[in-house]
Amino acid sequence: LNHYLLEAKRQNIALELLESERKYVINLSLILKIKATLQGPDVKRSTKERSFFPNSLRYLVQQHVDLLHALQERVLSWPRQGILGDIFLKLTNDENNFLDYYVAYLRDLPECISLIHVVILKEVEEEIKSDLYILFFHIVQRIPEYLIHLQ
Repeated sequence: LNHYLLEAKRQNIALELLESERKYVINLSLILKIKATLQGPDVKRSTKERSFFPNSLRYLVQQHVDLLHALQERVLSWPRQGILGDIFLKLTNDENNFLDYYVAYLRDLPECISLIHVVILKEVEEEIKSDLYILFFHIVQRIPEYLIHLQ
């Protein structure tokens, strides 16, 4: 009985992880949509458009879309042993720069927030700006969220 309870608990956690990754990918794509709307001619004249958003953002979006697909495939065809760790090990191996792009994101973030605060302040509603800040900081919190799920 304990074995079945443990198995059910593992499967529930895996489903929670999958759902949180799905929501995370939606949030990342929202940032790209906001980015697209802010690339109008007025903003471009004010400053280099790419400086508003960390350069690593597009790479992170692609990595998380791939991760979401890998998790979906694994969780929905849940094998008896219910292993997910290898997916995360593959992400963080030497050939993959996944964590390096998070470091680059963190390095670029303060400057991007300053630019958004100063330049976009005049051109965009306050609500969009605060949504953007929330989405930016959600990215910072994602790696610790994985640790919580996996533990």
